[in-house]
Amino acid sequence: MKKSVTLTGLGAVALVALGLYVWLTPYKYDHVKVGDNNVPVRINRITGKTEVFMMAAGWMSFKDDSGKKVENPKPWNARALTASYEGMHTLNAYNRDIVFWYTVENTTDQDYRVETGDGISLTGKLAQPQSLSGFDSSEKIHYPIFIPSKQRLRVDIEIQNQYPDSGGNQPPTKVLEECVRTHFGNLDGFVLFDSNNRYQINFPKGW
Repeated sequence: MKKSVTLTGLGAVALVALGLYVWLTPYKYDHVKVGDNNVPVRINRITGKTEVFMMAAGWMSFKDDSGKKVENPKPWNARALTASYEGMHTLNAYNRDIVFWYTVENTTDQDYRVETGDGISLTGKLAQPQSLSGFDSSEKIHYPIFIPSKQRLRVDIEIQNQYPDSGGNQPPTKVLEECVRTHFGNLDGFVLFDSNNRYQINFPKGW
């Protein structure tokens, strides 16, 4: 009987120790749904601070217009700005950069203005697995961007040095689309996150 009580006591101590270890780790980890993708979230058990992990920027702290940190950021708004695919082109006959041409519509009652890339994360959307992939400096959007309320604007996403030498001939859209399907078969579009406004712009695959 004494041995049974001792073993029970040791088991209880082990469970308490395990519970304390799990609870005392600084962060609780979870995820949120962003479009069709699951994005990691960590919450500080002591302060309650919430951070979202972005492939292009790591764990992100959010700030409001006054510069104060927002501990519990509001959900991403994926309806404020909507994008539709229009085609592809290169800048000229001798340029190897592939430019994806989109039209972005501002559905809100406020003008949308972005002067620089501060607070902007551009990611690629992968078909398999269904996730986001960060870009380096070879993929970019040109700034500034200004879209008045209820208006539309052409927005280009540029991927540098990906089209073979065209020999001085401007490739048509269908040729460029075939090139992208061949070399970027897993690319399912793009997603832009504007952490300053909490906007998410989904650039769909149309090729």
